[in-house]
Amino acid sequence: DCGYEFQLSGTTRTIYCSKCRERIDLGDVVIDRPWSEEVKTGGSVIIRPTGRLENARIRAGNVILEGEMDDRSSIECTQWLEIGGRAEPSPRQLTMRNLRIAGGKEMRFKYKLQVNHLEVLGTLEADIEATGLVSIRDGGHLKGTVRGAHLHVEEGGGLSARVFIWPQGNPLETTS
Repeated sequence: DCGYEFQLSGTTRTIYCSKCRERIDLGDVVIDRPWSEEVKTGGSVIIRPTGRLENARIRAGNVILEGEMDDRSSIECTQWLEIGGRAEPSPRQLTMRNLRIAGGKEMRFKYKLQVNHLEVLGTLEADIEATGLVSIRDGGHLKGTVRGAHLHVEEGGGLSARVFIWPQGNPLETTS
């Protein structure tokens, strides 16, 4: 909640923030049915294809979204969000650091996506702005516009996009 970042070593189910002393649950949650409760964990949340978020708020370290979510639900990830299965979320419902499009998944986002890292194993059509690595894996295909620091396309991966790569930052941005 306070935004403070720190690293852990070892394994534990619960910790306390070094800064604000807030209790942080690190357990994993699997949702395989309609769900309307808030989930707050530093661990992972998996929404199975049979799961459906209904006016739910998910806050987790990692989320695998294979099921559905209504337009009143939201997902916040501090690490990776993976979209696959039947999921068709709006980017306005998602806050994530890194995004992965699962193999076999086809996604199209109308709004600009801002991420650190992007990994495409399925098909993604979007306007992407990435501060880290954009990676297109074997069988993945990225369409649209890519602005970022690093790009990696594996053999067997496809790229049909306008690409702007500036490892030292965007030269079009002016600094004062």
